[in-house]
Amino acid sequence: MKTNLIVLAPLTLGLLFLFSCQKDNANQPAFSTKVKTYIEDAYNTSLNARDTFDVSYDTKDRILGVISKNGTLQFLYNYNLNSSYTIEIRNGNHLIIRQINFINSDLLVDSSFQFNDTNDSTTQKFLYNANKSLLQEKLYDYSLVTGTKLFRMHDYVYDSKGNALTNTERSPNGSANIITSYTYSNLLTPIFSLATIYNPLPYKNLPDSKTVLYPSSGTSLTVYYTYTFDAYNRIVAETQTINQHIEMVKKYIYY
Repeated sequence: MKTNLIVLAPLTLGLLFLFSCQKDNANQPAFSTKVKTYIEDAYNTSLNARDTFDVSYDTKDRILGVISKNGTLQFLYNYNLNSSYTIEIRNGNHLIIRQINFINSDLLVDSSFQFNDTNDSTTQKFLYNANKSLLQEKLYDYSLVTGTKLFRMHDYVYDSKGNALTNTERSPNGSANIITSYTYSNLLTPIFSLATIYNPLPYKNLPDSKTVLYPSSGTSLTVYYTYTFDAYNRIVAETQTINQHIEMVKKYIYY
């Protein structure tokens, strides 16, 4: 089983890049849009797990680290000008995943190379449309003996506002394994995300819902999103609900 760090995660995990917020008027006090603490409460486990992370940035406001308060789980970023950057996921001193992302002339991630602690190596290729939105992602197994072998693809379809309507996971033969569809609110408030400035999120508006369909069985599952805002219109909590049961609450504390 491969453990893949998908840096353009399709509308799922929270963690890391924030776009600049616009102030409502010139007299509004200055405030920060950078998250300093990220809290994740998972209610879909027997332990109701909670993780709290400290977030740090470089002088260009690029994410440098997301480190759990107890120092175990760590997301570490290292930038090589605008040509590439590296993400490491560590459990204490143990390296779980290391991924190198190569940046194209449009300052978007063009491709990546990843290896993990089970000696799996994968590569990714990202294709974009004219609006610089992610159109297709291809994932390959890699070995020195056999080279690259395609094992999964993701195809994205967008609305006129630049929001991903569907993300279809396909096998190498093109058959659809999972189809994820999204609905959106009218809100344009930025949201905390694992993506960096080189990985624009595949939506502009805040998601209202996500439905995951498994074509082979016909089963599906829908997640609903609600948000809590502070006085500066910053998101301070995101709640994910399935079948009227809270599954996850993500909380954000700002500088």
